[in-house]
Amino acid sequence: MKKTEIDLKSVVLIDVRTHQEFELRRIKDSLNIPMHKTFERIDEFRNFSKPIIVFCRSGMRSGWVAEILSERGINKIYNGGSIDEIEEKLKTRSKAAMLIPNTS
Repeated sequence: MKKTEIDLKSVVLIDVRTHQEFELRRIKDSLNIPMHKTFERIDEFRNFSKPIIVFCRSGMRSGWVAEILSERGINKIYNGGSIDEIEEKLKTRSKAAMLIPNTS
């Protein structure tokens, strides 16, 4: 997987965990679009002008979502990994390396 540096101050953070997981713990200003709702809400992803970072509990669901959206032509989508990783990156830096989905 390739990585790229992303400015964390100008991104859309999408939590792809379930609504219940999101209610228990969330990152400030993140949106919740659960993985199982990805296809029915794909236009929302298309409408974002900023880079999109998706994340979940472990990075597995967000990796799947990033790959699927990238295959469907949504540019600037990145797998941020786990909620713990994203929280740490947001606390400690203004830019961070993010995984670019593998669409080959």
